[in-house]
Amino acid sequence: MAFPDNVDTLTQAVDPSTTTDMNNINYYQSLMTDGLFTQASDFLATMLNGIEMNMSAGRFNEVVSTLLAIETFYLQLNGVKDYIRENIDKYMDINAWSNLIDYSVGNISANGGSWYVCTQINGPATTIDEPNVTSGWESYWDLFLTPQEPIQYPIKVEQPTGQAVGDLWFRIIE
Repeated sequence: MAFPDNVDTLTQAVDPSTTTDMNNINYYQSLMTDGLFTQASDFLATMLNGIEMNMSAGRFNEVVSTLLAIETFYLQLNGVKDYIRENIDKYMDINAWSNLIDYSVGNISANGGSWYVCTQINGPATTIDEPNVTSGWESYWDLFLTPQEPIQYPIKVEQPTGQAVGDLWFRIIE
């Protein structure tokens, strides 16, 4: 089990695609039915994609263990919504750029009609270059969105009325 420190690598299932595949699966299952477990295991190991075409208790338990690890991880965080609520300010502090604001990685800031995402911090905000203005601003900001014309994007709890298809708005998570 690699989660949560790493990503688990689960075996991908494949469907039988030839008559030989079906014959091999049927032969493997007949060995299991006859109680010839060692022979069945040995035969399965020699089948091309044999493991991928047969659901075993080991493969099933691998998936179950991964799901339990994910659920336990989020349960320890008091649930996904609580985790997001506790950490959302780190990522969604949306404002017009100012050298008076202490930015965090992930903050979104508007400047000159475009939106930028803070990518790194090196000291207080006064050391962070103004996006698309100060030389070296690319060290701290990535361009996030440039509208075709100056547009004000609403920041609301509920979707604003009167928006056209494709209009953007930022939802405040309560």
